[in-house]
Amino acid sequence: MAATQRELADTEHRLRESERELGVLRAKLESVRTEYEPSFGALARHARAGRELAVALREAADAGDGAADWGLSLAEVAALTATVEQRLADADRALSRALAERGGPEADGAKKITGSPA
Repeated sequence: MAATQRELADTEHRLRESERELGVLRAKLESVRTEYEPSFGALARHARAGRELAVALREAADAGDGAADWGLSLAEVAALTATVEQRLADADRALSRALAERGGPEADGAKKITGSPA
């Protein structure tokens, strides 16, 4: 019976220590979220703009598929160039929106997200 009581007390002690450690870790997580949330948003917007640019470039490249075997006429080159130009303009607007939405210390690159010293 005494051994069971000691084991129960030890288990309760470990539980309290684990709960205390969990509380400390939750506080650290909240601190990280608070500090870096603006950076995460900006990174997400940049990633979205990058994906839009990749799609636009892929679509522009796909517009010329099949013509590579025979070469492109001047009209086809002009059309493809116009498509690429339009897609780049679209991507530029998306990047401009992402940059305009960006704010806070990370706007000038002052905030690092790696956790390493500045």
